Amino acid sequence: MPITKTAIVTGGGTGIGRACAELLSQTHRVISCGLDHDNDFPQNLEFRHLDVTDAQAVQHVLRDVTECSALVNCAGMIVADKGEFEIGGFRKVIDVTLISTRCIW
Repeated sequence: MPITKTAIVTGGGTGIGRACAELLSQTHRVISCGLDHDNDFPQNLEFRHLDVTDAQAVQHVLRDVTECSALVNCAGMIVADKGEFEIGGFRKVIDVTLISTRCIW
């Protein structure tokens, strides 16, 4: 039976996001979005370079997606040198973990 459902996974190029994308690929067409992906990224997954905090980029990159039956938000970031305790670093963490979900959905 052909796969007709589409899943979007933010942070889907590496780590937990990639693992979620691989699992979902058994039942869904998977679009993995993120800033990078592993060198051994599976060819059955579709990777799209995307900064999830950029609403215009989200609209552009996902313009051909007409239906989404699953959304996994695994986008995250590591702030070097405890930069998350500075205002700019903290804002970026909030944008990636909270605001980006609104951009996708």
